[in-house]
Amino acid sequence: VFLSSVLRCFERLFFLFLHGDGSGSVYSTNLKLVYADNTINSIGTGIYARAAMWGPVFSVLSFRAMFAAISLLLLQSAYSLIVRASHTDGGAYEYNTRTVVLFAETIKCLISSTALVTMYYRGQEKEIGQLNLKTALLFSLPGLLYFVNNNIPFYCLMYLDPPSYQVLQQLKIGTTAVAFRLLMGRKLTSQKWVALGLLLLGCALSQLKWGNIGELFASSSLGYTLVTMQCSISATAAVISEKLLKETKQSIHLQNLQMYLYGVLFSCMNMYAEGVAVQHWARGYNFWAVMSVLCLSLTGLATSAVMKYADNLIKVFALAGSMIFTTVASALLFGTVITLLFMLGTLVACLSCYLYFAEDSRMFDVLDNCGGVCNMAMAGDAPVVTYSGPKDARVMSDSLKEPLNMKRDKEEP
Repeated sequence: VFLSSVLRCFERLFFLFLHGDGSGSVYSTNLKLVYADNTINSIGTGIYARAAMWGPVFSVLSFRAMFAAISLLLLQSAYSLIVRASHTDGGAYEYNTRTVVLFAETIKCLISSTALVTMYYRGQEKEIGQLNLKTALLFSLPGLLYFVNNNIPFYCLMYLDPPSYQVLQQLKIGTTAVAFRLLMGRKLTSQKWVALGLLLLGCALSQLKWGNIGELFASSSLGYTLVTMQCSISATAAVISEKLLKETKQSIHLQNLQMYLYGVLFSCMNMYAEGVAVQHWARGYNFWAVMSVLCLSLTGLATSAVMKYADNLIKVFALAGSMIFTTVASALLFGTVITLLFMLGTLVACLSCYLYFAEDSRMFDVLDNCGGVCNMAMAGDAPVVTYSGPKDARVMSDSLKEPLNMKRDKEEP
């Protein structure tokens, strides 16, 4: 089951990679139910391919989104391993870890500025977009939320032991899905909700240790509250960032520059509040510390690209994959013991990934109950829509050039 789930995921990704065009769209069409009284109920975006065996696929990554997601997975894994290599044998760090965030934000600003200058000298002023005060101020909101979120863990660890904190951190998956639904207004099918629930379960299991199960339920209620607050703030900041990245008509480099400038500002304020002198910011830095700064910078840029070209739920899957990848790499490099719970959690996470990206199953139709069920398949080179639902509804398409071949599967009262 494990191998078939992984192979099926890669099979789908490579199929979509091979059949996608430059913009990343794979024969997309917006499907809607139009009732007799002209009311419209959106079903979603149907994606069909040139092979009848694939059928409908309702969640597809463009090439840029897929590249960004894979980059995020690898960079986040590399960052975790580099940070592990940078501390001493006793687990301490010779450098101030707060300065890593500050230096990373500064490097991200420099990279974004360089990209903007390059676009300007290439005559791509229209692609850059217009800088306005309102948008610049809006980017301060996720910057402030991220600043608060980055400081909450220190208080969480006052009331929770580190293993319990790592397990409870997986609540971010659930809070991100809820924030995505509320703030972005995007409806998820029941199958995707089940997949996200399985991902949360799998990630929690992979971080759990048999000896820590009792401690997990014996922690302070204040610790639970702080972790829930942190996960909610993190999810809200991520979804607001995605909304700004997608809805403002600006280049991603200009958007990143505005967002990361606030990161530099808040990080400097944090260093000033701690009373750390500027000349001591780089004290204790070694090769691995410098590499952690560079890797964190690239991870931030990849995260921004995933939110702009995909969404936060894809980011959640990429980070979950990086967590599994990091554990396996740690076992090879540092001798970390892989437990049975980790293997079970990895299996559940892979099943979740397959379920999320697979076509919507009929077993979830009753839960969705959107007034009608629409499936797409191929008959030769033309898509065929099979519709089950009210008799007074018809399926309309926005973007298919050729007419849809319709057939009614069955009529329901």
